[in-house]
Amino acid sequence: MEEEKKNDQARVGEAKKKETEKQSSEEAKNVKEDAEKTCRQKPRFWKKVVRSVCYQMKEAYSSRQEKVTMMHKDMLTAERTEQLKKFAQGEVNVLVCTDLVQRGLDLPNCEHVVNFDFPLNSIDPMDAWPAGASAELLPPCGSIHLHGGKAGVKDDSFDRFRKNFVEQGKKALPYFFARVNIAIVSCGFRPDVFWQELGNVTEVSIQTREDADSPQLVAVIDAAQCVWFTGGDQSRFRGLLHGSQLQTSLQRLLKRSGALGGAAAGASLLCAICPNFDEIFEGLDLLRGADV
Repeated sequence: MEEEKKNDQARVGEAKKKETEKQSSEEAKNVKEDAEKTCRQKPRFWKKVVRSVCYQMKEAYSSRQEKVTMMHKDMLTAERTEQLKKFAQGEVNVLVCTDLVQRGLDLPNCEHVVNFDFPLNSIDPMDAWPAGASAELLPPCGSIHLHGGKAGVKDDSFDRFRKNFVEQGKKALPYFFARVNIAIVSCGFRPDVFWQELGNVTEVSIQTREDADSPQLVAVIDAAQCVWFTGGDQSRFRGLLHGSQLQTSLQRLLKRSGALGGAAAGASLLCAICPNFDEIFEGLDLLRGADV
């Protein structure tokens, strides 16, 4: 009797073990199926986005006779090749695409690359630039970071963007364990307390051209590894910055591998021209060949 009881317990234990293994196998299978389903859905989603943007641009530019085409991963290779050939030969003026062609779009007639969804690091934008782009269009050694601003952002993406901005600026540190110096130029908005967590912060106020040329301002920029322009109103700097000592010191910042960035109005100031409602004026021209 004792032997039979032990055998029964062993059989029950074996049955439970098999049931557990079966459940684990089914769970793993379900996870794999869900992952595959998500992977299948993602290109379909971006296909819809690309098609939507493409059709909207066709409608918006119909009066100007702009020819627009698109490329995405759901297209056959022959179809993608045909559309890229048309774009390269000038048969179409605008190519709307996913990150399918973000690297190596080396076409002589491709003058602008516009990111629909801005990345959260400084590497992807450089990868997205045409491989044959003139070196003088890109930052000499450092990095330039542009953000649309915090307004309407409900998650922590803006904070993560600024963290990455400061991480890039650490490349200009004189030694590894030093704390980063961050100079913040206000375009109207004051810097928030989050910057204090990232490094030593110096707020800069520019009211006149004399301020933009002052040795004190230049000394602050030359001591910084990161320089950030806040959001606000870019028109307050109308005619103050282009050709100033501030512009020259920011060029030195990039040459020593520093990080330069801005949000909203501040991002616009870093480019060649600053559109502001019904007027346009000169910016710092640190991202040549581009405007925001």
